[in-house]
Amino acid sequence: LYSASRGRSLYLGLEQFSGLSKLLSSKEGGLSEALYCFKSGGTNSIGKIISCTGQISGMDYFYPVTCAEDISEMQEKEFLDFLNMIINSGVYKYIWIDVGCVYNSPWRLMEISDRVIMPKAIDYMGANKVSEMENYLMVSGREELLNKIEKSDVVYDENVAGYEITIDLLRKHFMVELA
Repeated sequence: LYSASRGRSLYLGLEQFSGLSKLLSSKEGGLSEALYCFKSGGTNSIGKIISCTGQISGMDYFYPVTCAEDISEMQEKEFLDFLNMIINSGVYKYIWIDVGCVYNSPWRLMEISDRVIMPKAIDYMGANKVSEMENYLMVSGREELLNKIEKSDVVYDENVAGYEITIDLLRKHFMVELA
């Protein structure tokens, strides 16, 4: 993986139903337990939170939430505090966040990010969605965020869209190396 070879990395998925539960090990506790540790221990809980991660191909990850409400009902400020605690801990050089559709204010995450990687739209409706988002960033005074967005080609592969998914296949298609 690009970042894992250049520094410790964390993948953080914010989807209620990510489809990753059969690919990843759940023995570490995952995002649900990490959020619980944060809510009960605050900024003193970084060690417990990091212990909730698993590792695959040199990258740490949080196993997906076990209860959809763990992220869908989380307040934005609370999540940003959780994320900033991880960032400020210095444990990770790179943090990959898959925002999904549950996070109501993705521009807040974009504001604290160095880089935003977004799949290129491959159809008419996808292009319209991207255009609407870009227009919103402009009219809301957040046009500087457009400079952070890097659009990446995502290659369609029957194996990814179908039934047999392996880590090597995911790495090949989704973990692109960026300059």
